[in-house]
Amino acid sequence: MDSLLRPGGFFLHCWDKLTLTDNRDIGSAWERIVNALGGQVKCPGSASAGTDVTAWLQERGLHPQEMHVASWETTKTVRQEVESM
Repeated sequence: MDSLLRPGGFFLHCWDKLTLTDNRDIGSAWERIVNALGGQVKCPGSASAGTDVTAWLQERGLHPQEMHVASWETTKTVRQEVESM
């Protein structure tokens, strides 16, 4: 990767930044139920992907900048939220 990054170049790293909504209460309740039954709820991937990548770039003397190029809102019903768990 070091050979791909150069001054003036761009490295595009994308991720979703979720805003907590009332439906998050459903997910929290589900997580408590699963934990009480001895299970574990965990989403795949790194919970800190953005900061991990930023730290990696900074360790190599680079100066990453964050740009928000798009945003959108998605509406889910309670049923959709439960089904997505």
